[in-house]
Amino acid sequence: IFEFNLKPLSFKEYLRFKGIHSDYILNQKRIKLMFNHYLLIGGFPELVDENNLQFIRKYIREGIIEKTIFRDIPELFSIDDPSMLNSILNIIIDNPGIIIEISELSKELGISRQTLSKYLFYLEISQLIRKLYNYSRNKSTSEKKLKKYYLNFPCLGASYKNDEVYISKIIENICVLHVDGKFFWRTPQKDEVDIIVERKGEIIPIEIKYRDKINKKSVVKFMEKYNSKEGYIITKDTENKENIRFIPLWKWLLE
Repeated sequence: IFEFNLKPLSFKEYLRFKGIHSDYILNQKRIKLMFNHYLLIGGFPELVDENNLQFIRKYIREGIIEKTIFRDIPELFSIDDPSMLNSILNIIIDNPGIIIEISELSKELGISRQTLSKYLFYLEISQLIRKLYNYSRNKSTSEKKLKKYYLNFPCLGASYKNDEVYISKIIENICVLHVDGKFFWRTPQKDEVDIIVERKGEIIPIEIKYRDKINKKSVVKFMEKYNSKEGYIITKDTENKENIRFIPLWKWLLE
């Protein structure tokens, strides 16, 4: 048996499906419009040409989420209550990037810590969600800290929310998947950087400021602490080419 892990389309792949192969800079206006549709469908190839919002939501809810939770996972594992899996997933759908404290959430849901940990694991291996660790050079320390949970299919079609705050969370989720993020950074003093990437011996902080006022204080603190030579702040339109590089989201997703 050969197993292939096929991820949802990246934004660059989505544009290829739409017939845009080059001259991204010349097609800025069209690309920005297409990005709104990409946010809606979450990179599922079968929805690339679909514009009916109700159909998109029905497909993602019934064809992806409910099929996985009520059929695929119970076929592999002994699950007492698949609807509890659905409840946990809905919490993450409503709050991509949520920091989950196992003891607190298990009490809220009325289940044991062990059951909640198992169910989160089932959602992970079914590729519905992914978790990020709080960055530390000591990997065992990272394992013990609180973890952030994101969707593996970030799209507005999974939820009925469509406000500015929720869109910014989905965009953060897309950025996590774009770099295959595994870490974030958060201190007891509430300094926080959304994504930390280790690449070729370098430790690179990436902060998403698509909606909020741009503030690079946390990125600067991280770079000073870990001697990082470069950092990124992902913006809506602002751009520069300093060591902390401001870059518009659409352009970053195409690099």
